[in-house]
Amino acid sequence: MDLVMVLNGKKIGFEFKYASVPKKTASMVNAKQELGLSHIYVVYPEGPRFFLSENIEVMPLAEMISELCT
Repeated sequence: MDLVMVLNGKKIGFEFKYASVPKKTASMVNAKQELGLSHIYVVYPEGPRFFLSENIEVMPLAEMISELCT
């Protein structure tokens, strides 16, 4: 996990990928359990926003910045 933050009382993880279509990895699942994360965002350069599984969501960098700064 590249970044872990507490937002609104929830522990959120961020994984940054350069891939054009990020995939769920075993390390994401392990980090979610080990760190007690309520949600993981897989941040990548650009593209659509979608879920890899429940509570593991892929989002473009611009959307992440926009959401964190508002």
